Amino acid sequence: MRISHLRPMKMKRFLFGAPYYPEHWDEATRKDDPERMSAAAFNVIRMAEFAWDMMEPTEGEYEFSFFDDAIGRLANKVDKTTERNKLEK
Repeated sequence: MRISHLRPMKMKRFLFGAPYYPEHWDEATRKDDPERMSAAAFNVIRMAEFAWDMMEPTEGEYEFSFFDDAIGRLANKVDKTTERNKLEK
C-alpha cells in the first residue's frame, strides 16, 4: 500500500515530538529536557543523525555512551525512545 494523505497510516495514536540534539547543550540544560518534553506531551523524538563523529570517533571504534545516557534520561518521559513499547503492543 502506498502511503498518502488519501490513505493515512493505521496508527493507534498520533506521534508527537521533534528532533533532539543533546550534543549541542550543556549537562544542566539536558537534565531538564525530559520534563520539558513531557510538559509538551512529546511521545517520540529523533536524535543522533548529525552526531556520527561522536558515535564513531575513530574509524571502526564505536562509542554510544553519550546517547545511552540521553535515552536513559528520556525513557520515562518520552515513551518511544526505547524498545520497551514494542513489547507492550
